[in-house]
Amino acid sequence: MGRNRKKRCLAFLMALTMMTGLFMGDAAGLLVKAEDTPASVQIGSTTLETGWYVKAVDSPSIPGPAARYRGVDKVGEEPESGGYIYFDKDTATMTVYNDMEIATSGPNPVTVTDGNLTISGAGNLTVTGTYSPAFNLSGTGAAVVTKDFTGNFKVTSNSNVINGGSRFQIDTTGDITLETASTSSEPIVLSSGVVDLSGKKVTITAPCGMIDSGVSTLNLTQTEGDLALSSASDYYPIFHAENVTLKNTGGKVELENTSTGVLTDSILRLKLQEIFL
Repeated sequence: MGRNRKKRCLAFLMALTMMTGLFMGDAAGLLVKAEDTPASVQIGSTTLETGWYVKAVDSPSIPGPAARYRGVDKVGEEPESGGYIYFDKDTATMTVYNDMEIATSGPNPVTVTDGNLTISGAGNLTVTGTYSPAFNLSGTGAAVVTKDFTGNFKVTSNSNVINGGSRFQIDTTGDITLETASTSSEPIVLSSGVVDLSGKKVTITAPCGMIDSGVSTLNLTQTEGDLALSSASDYYPIFHAENVTLKNTGGKVELENTSTGVLTDSILRLKLQEIFL
């Protein structure tokens, strides 16, 4: 009787293991599929479609929404000069040429919905928001990543620079600048997930004292000069992420709180030659 019971238990455990493996395989497949899903991308009030060339808005009136809402204007063929973007909807890839600036007053300058936006190209991209987050990542699976991007990346706002989503990864040989003028909003606010910024120089301005909120992992990598992060908060640490890695291959890292608040309560990893706290 005991032997039969052991056989039945063993058979049950083997079946359970096989079912678990199938479920985990399906879940892994779904995860990969979600991460590879191209996003719907909107600049201002303009939803981008495949094969579009778009440039910064031309202020003189054209039929439709005002320039401050449109964000960009579609052009019929590739421009010969000036900043512009080519958009491939099948992969949700924006290729940036020359000096491209996106600025809106009202709607989010860039809205990424339910998937990945990939930024590519050798041009410099500047995104400016007035009253709303500059990058609005709608849905927990929304993400912004780069592929073969070598330009400067600058995002400014009077609100959050980035809001929502699960991933924001910018890797470039140029400079990365995230700035907010708000004294009550963190520059980086995610639903959950990872922020990974790697550039020649990484600058984050946070008047409220805290760089991030809702982030599980924050990685900052700088390749030239000193990486300096400071706060003047009485209450908040510079970092709120559970895990923070600061890497500088070209200089030192300086962390400072000029007020009475704590420097950080995160798990902090430093990869560099010199450290100043």
